Amino acid sequence: MDAILKSPPSDGDRDRGSTVAGVYWTFLVVCFFLMGLRFWARIKIHALGPDDWTMAFAVVSDCKWSIEVCRVADGAKQLILLAATVTGTLMVLNGGCRHIYYLALDKGQDGIIKVNRLFIICQPFAIMGIAIGRISVALLVLRIMAVTVWRKRFLWFTIVSTFIISALNSVLLFANCSPTAAAWNPFIPYTCWDVYIITDVTIAASGMYTPR
Repeated sequence: MDAILKSPPSDGDRDRGSTVAGVYWTFLVVCFFLMGLRFWARIKIHALGPDDWTMAFAVVSDCKWSIEVCRVADGAKQLILLAATVTGTLMVLNGGCRHIYYLALDKGQDGIIKVNRLFIICQPFAIMGIAIGRISVALLVLRIMAVTVWRKRFLWFTIVSTFIISALNSVLLFANCSPTAAAWNPFIPYTCWDVYIITDVTIAASGMYTPR
């Protein structure tokens, strides 16, 4: 705590929470509107498929918006987006977009731990939301364009490997430190794996699900 309170930031007590919450909920409404149009069109032509349901699941999970808007910005997906929006909003309401110096002054050590915990909880939604969105696209291609055996095999390999690597990345967020609480509580004694292990897995996962 002494290191955190050593000197105040030069730009003062800035809170980007209102911006983050606005982005959250705006994109949540847009995503659900577009998803509703997609389902309406598919139902009208009697063509609902697994690609639609996986995308719907993705729309209810990604918190990437909260994490990146506090720093700069990135994207979201939908069931997972809803979970991420709720978690991210809780993080915002608890001071998650303020400088840690002022958060520590107002809420102390417990406030920092609470925000960190919400941030960590949000991460698997971000990771799996993006991955499931990509899996949905692969299922769509499999449904309408997989005319050869090798294309089908490639798409199924992509689906399975994307899910496995993304799930591994999510698990490692909680498993790489002992005790697990060290993931959100920097004030307790802990030991962690080499940071390059997590970095390598994250880079591998990013290569699987972030190209557009």
